[in-house]
Amino acid sequence: HDRYKELYEIHNFSRVTDQGAVGDAIAFLMKQDENLDEETAKLRIFAQKHKNYHTLVTDKTLPLCNVTFDSIRDDGVFVYLGDNVTPPYDYASCFVMFPRYHVAPECERLERQEGYPQLYQWKWMLEAARQGKCRMPEPTPLAAGVEYLRRKAMRGRPMRPVPPTSKYNDTEGKVVNILWLGLSFMGQPFLSSICMNPNMKGGGGTISTGKGLKDIVPFKDAVDSTGRCSLPCEDCFPRSLHKGVGPEYQSPTKHCRPAVSEYRTDPTNGEDPVTVRICYAYTFNLKLNMKKLYSTLPCSMQWNDIDVIFGLHPYEEFSGYYIPGTNAKFKELMHVTYVSVSQIYQGILTSQLKAAYSKYGFPPLTINHLRGKPSNCDRPDIHFRMPGLTDFASQAWFSLLATGLQVFDDCQPSDSCYKHKKKLGAIEIWN
Repeated sequence: HDRYKELYEIHNFSRVTDQGAVGDAIAFLMKQDENLDEETAKLRIFAQKHKNYHTLVTDKTLPLCNVTFDSIRDDGVFVYLGDNVTPPYDYASCFVMFPRYHVAPECERLERQEGYPQLYQWKWMLEAARQGKCRMPEPTPLAAGVEYLRRKAMRGRPMRPVPPTSKYNDTEGKVVNILWLGLSFMGQPFLSSICMNPNMKGGGGTISTGKGLKDIVPFKDAVDSTGRCSLPCEDCFPRSLHKGVGPEYQSPTKHCRPAVSEYRTDPTNGEDPVTVRICYAYTFNLKLNMKKLYSTLPCSMQWNDIDVIFGLHPYEEFSGYYIPGTNAKFKELMHVTYVSVSQIYQGILTSQLKAAYSKYGFPPLTINHLRGKPSNCDRPDIHFRMPGLTDFASQAWFSLLATGLQVFDDCQPSDSCYKHKKKLGAIEIWN
């Protein structure tokens, strides 16, 4: 109770319009505290185990690593890439990134002065990949979707039926539709998946800022007068912390929340094109809010449209409230996979990153070095900084989509993978 009250005051939650979301947000933050308070002995064991491997292997002739829940937890490591690494994107280059998620240049300078690396100077992978035994899947929405479909076909898994009234299957070729559910902490990796995709930076992708697929437009047509599609934040750019930056570091002029992103392959050698769509919906406290907020699926989706759902909600909450609350029918759930990602996100990845700081001799990682610092170097924003942990989460989830879901198809009760697989009606759930 004391920690709850402390977090409420530190982050000025009294100013939040929707107080109903505060409880879920504070629970998320308290879990971060637990994950960063790892025992020193465990970190020493981790550092000793992995101290001999420092080179990165990118041999494309190697087989793909199987990125599963077990391998993410047991084999995931962070490799430090050095001081000369440039960020994959920044506030200026990614037009969907919200202002409050960035780190002011002066705050970054102070962190470097204190001996801290920047998060974009790390790379997450499996230890097997670092040793050159396999290569990591390409962690982009499109590459993951293509590999997901390929493995599904190889295993003889039935494809999702296409409902005749669907707006999400009106394109030739194959389609993978992914739904993301959760607080803004879940929306951040959704934005990361856009910011890190090079095709999006050139304006070649499409995005919806409205209710669904009908609102999808080319990225270049979704921006406001500042060239952005994000949320305003007038106090996020104090001049004292942003010396020398260009005019692109300014607040957007209007509210804009990206809802759907779409990626499409170029058909080659007569192959059918593949389209991957991601719909993000802001959700919290499903028990209280299903009837008044979430009784219909977001982004104009039908249950028959959905292949995979990534959610911050525990599977008990999702299955107990979301499925009945949307009046889902048994036959509509036959091809849906729900993946609860919270433990990967703020649990496994943060613990592994903290261990890497210890291994490489950096000062101890704290929660303040994971969060955005737009306007005050000593009082970070409640959200993760970008680029940062949200990118690693997005990459881990897409790697899991590519290689880790079909691994469970043949699991038996005696197998280690079985504990992650549960059956609820016809919907497959991993937690």
